Amino acid sequence: MNADIEQSSPDTKKTMTTTRVLASIVIILSIILVILIWENQKTSTQIVIVYETIPQENEGSGDEIISYQELETDAYQITYPEINTDSELINTEVEQYINNRVEEFQIFANQDRVGAVAEFGELPEFLKRPYVLDIKAKFSNGESIDSLVLSNYQYSGGANGNADFKTFVVLNEDRVVNFIGEIIPINNRQEAKEIIVKALENMTFEDIRGSEVLFPNALRDLDLNDVQFSITNDSNIMLYFDEYQVGPGVIGAFSIDISNTNLFDLTEL
Repeated sequence: MNADIEQSSPDTKKTMTTTRVLASIVIILSIILVILIWENQKTSTQIVIVYETIPQENEGSGDEIISYQELETDAYQITYPEINTDSELINTEVEQYINNRVEEFQIFANQDRVGAVAEFGELPEFLKRPYVLDIKAKFSNGESIDSLVLSNYQYSGGANGNADFKTFVVLNEDRVVNFIGEIIPINNRQEAKEIIVKALENMTFEDIRGSEVLFPNALRDLDLNDVQFSITNDSNIMLYFDEYQVGPGVIGAFSIDISNTNLFDLTEL
């Protein structure tokens, strides 16, 4: 058998050595990257553990103008308020909102069960726990401004539910507004936004500043026409943020008292 055996040249050996070195560097860098990612995930997990103990804003009212009704089936459990304030505007607006939300939730819960049975042949374990809609109300009556805040909790499967707000503010008994941007003139909006963002950044969530946990982009792009509010004593402003609106889900829905700023002076009131 004749075979010509080529001897490796010095250049070839040098190239192979360089290749091995580069491969080793790539492997080392990959290991470092994996370690950094793992460390980052550990940090994120620790943040979640810190924040998950924050209570949801879901308080009710002891006023006789608010009573609660319950609806319960195998598919859902619903608790909602019936409102009877001195303001017909609030009564009408709130009743319409609650009726729509309850009806939509009932349809959603029933359809989920029907669809699951059609898909799996029977009701799966994860749907045997009824869905939950819990709506609490708090009413504040002033001389010229009335406010009603609905704190809503909804569970529709999974590990956790979701929280959100719906606010109604009646001005001079003839106008209902829901968002702070509706009562701030255009020329004052930039200053008002700066006040709100600063207040949010200075908030503390379990001793951690808002500037460290809230979404920077959400604060930068904050639209006052998306920020719900209420007013007590005709001048004290409270702002409300839904879950995920400006921060991660672990901080939930929350409210912030803004009455110690000059925000009210920037409104049209």
